[in-house]
Amino acid sequence: MKGLIVFDMDGTLVEESSSWNLVYRAYGIEKRAMENFATFCDGKIDYEGLVRRTVEDLRVAGANRQGVLRALSSYKLKSGGIEAVSKAASLGWRAAIVSAGLCPLAQAVGSTLGIGIIRCNDLKYDDEGRVLGAVVQVDPGRKWEAVRDVMSEVGTPELGVVTVGDHPMDSSMFMSSDHFVVIGTGPLEFLDTRGARVSSLEEIPRLIERWYGKEEA
Repeated sequence: MKGLIVFDMDGTLVEESSSWNLVYRAYGIEKRAMENFATFCDGKIDYEGLVRRTVEDLRVAGANRQGVLRALSSYKLKSGGIEAVSKAASLGWRAAIVSAGLCPLAQAVGSTLGIGIIRCNDLKYDDEGRVLGAVVQVDPGRKWEAVRDVMSEVGTPELGVVTVGDHPMDSSMFMSSDHFVVIGTGPLEFLDTRGARVSSLEEIPRLIERWYGKEEA
């Protein structure tokens, strides 16, 4: 493996800025969810606290497995993802998804794009399919920990690690990787000599070639 390219999902590989929002919208709790997220961003609760509040709101709203899966099925892929992953593979680069979004959507996106290495968060359900709790693999403020976990699975790449995201929450990935790519109108403050902004996922393999050379695997 020459390199590892790690994609955020929400707002990066899919148009929806948050896969959780698809579920909140389906159950009519968007306003409450926005208030909880603002409290988290203000540092008044940690991510585990945010997840606990989210689970309780979903339970009160009567969320269940079938409804959650139905809500997540309405996603739309961003263009260029299949081409980007395929071209990166031809250059000897493996791809992974590290997302604080929901696993059913991450797995669907991974299946479509040919990405089998995935770290994500999920809901737990009781025997009747009602939301019971959550399983957290990715804290959005500490995504680099999940990237390290991916590297422990696939090994250290020969050339380097490139991370791709669209949000300030991706900053721990950006700052801890060899190079990073900001999608669309993502945060400008993180751009430095190691980073680049692109408008389309299809541009990413060209950046890899610029940074690491054009030799194919």
